[in-house]
Amino acid sequence: MSTKIDYSGKVVIITGSSSGIGQAAAILFAKSGASVTIHGRSEEGLKKTFDAIVEAGISKERIHSVRGGVTEEKTLKALIDETIQKFGRLDVLINNVGIACKEGCKDHRSMENLDYVLDVNLKSIIHLTELAIPHLEKTKGNIVNVSSIGSQKTSQAMPFYVIAKAGLDHFARNYAAILAPQGNYFDFDFEFY
Repeated sequence: MSTKIDYSGKVVIITGSSSGIGQAAAILFAKSGASVTIHGRSEEGLKKTFDAIVEAGISKERIHSVRGGVTEEKTLKALIDETIQKFGRLDVLINNVGIACKEGCKDHRSMENLDYVLDVNLKSIIHLTELAIPHLEKTKGNIVNVSSIGSQKTSQAMPFYVIAKAGLDHFARNYAAILAPQGNYFDFDFEFY
C-alpha cells in the first residue's frame, strides 16, 4: 500500500540534493506538489537533479537552485533568502548535506579534517536551521535531519564523521524540545552506510 501526501503549495529546501538521498527527496517532494530549492556544490549534479525533476513533469518555476558549500555563510543565507524571495514561504527544511572526510584528506584524524567534518555535518546544519526557524514558525513547518546509523557506533575508518552525526542526533533532540511548544515538528532520520 502506498501513501501519497499532497505537498501542493508547500516549499521545501533540501541541502545536498545534487545526488543520492537528497536528489531522490527533491524529486519526490516535487512530484508530491511542493516547490523545491535544491542545493549542492556540483553544478553538474544540480543540473542532473533539476533535469530529473523537470523530466518528472514538474514546472521549472517550482524549482530553485543554490550552488555553494555549506561552510560558507553566504550559501546558507542564499538558501533561505532566495527561497523566501522566490516562493514566499518555507514549510520543510531537509538537512541532508554530509561528508565523511575532507576531499583530498590523507589523515582522517587530522585537526583540519575534524574542523571540516564538524563544520559540514553539524555546524552548518545548526546555522541553517537557525536561519530557517523564523520562517518555519510562520508555517508550523518541519525540519528533517538525515543522520547515520553510524552515530550510534564506533568507526576506525571515519571517527569524526560518526562523532558529528552523534552530535547531529543530540542537536535534533534538543531543538525538538525547544521548538515543540511553537508547534514545529523536528525529526531525524538515519542513513545506512
